[in-house]
Amino acid sequence: MDLKKSIDTPNFRGPFFGMVIGGGPPSPQVYKEALAEGDFAEKLVEFVIAKGQDIKLLSKMEAGHQSGYWTAILIDPKTGVRIGASPTGANGAPAGY
Repeated sequence: MDLKKSIDTPNFRGPFFGMVIGGGPPSPQVYKEALAEGDFAEKLVEFVIAKGQDIKLLSKMEAGHQSGYWTAILIDPKTGVRIGASPTGANGAPAGY
């Protein structure tokens, strides 16, 4: 997968430990998986939940606070050219030396 496709692909946000954006007591419910609303087709999410997967759907705002960011640098082995990518919300840029 190229860097742009990798960054644009929806991701699983991992376990949801009940963090509350803006403060307040954490949710007592711990979910095995957290997803941002709209990242995956609604019917797919419903199907997975029906199969028994414990999922917490996060609003786009919650999801933005729930995810880690990463940057990537691809080095072309033939030319040595470096291509960098960073997610839109990361507020940063890849750097290589």
